[in-house]
Amino acid sequence: MIILSETLYFSILVSLYVQGLGAATNHGGILFPLKVWMEEISRSYYLEKRLKKIAEYKERRRRLYQSSEWVNQALKKIELQIIYRNLWHKPLLTCINCMPSFWGTIIYFTLYYQYDFYVWFLGVPLASAINVLTQRFRP
Repeated sequence: MIILSETLYFSILVSLYVQGLGAATNHGGILFPLKVWMEEISRSYYLEKRLKKIAEYKERRRRLYQSSEWVNQALKKIELQIIYRNLWHKPLLTCINCMPSFWGTIIYFTLYYQYDFYVWFLGVPLASAINVLTQRFRP
């Protein structure tokens, strides 16, 4: 029973913290400019232009019925770069479902380090589930 109460308390604490950060980063919130800045950094116009050029080249090669194996590899590489470039800011401030993983770990290792490891291991997914459920009730 103690395991359940400690884990539940931790997950509610993390969920409330993340909900507060989410409210502060919404449009009109005090951290909204920081969220916009993070999203602007993640956009890479160079990669998007390069992706369009390679896609156009691939289409021209396909019309000429020639092999385009290296084009496919280049497209995959650029798509992965775009994905990785867009992932760094999500657990920090922009994705309310991803934030409990990062902030729950920070809270555990700063405040709850004297508790057993199961509090973190079970509490972070539970906090994420709480955020998903409460996000459905938002207007």
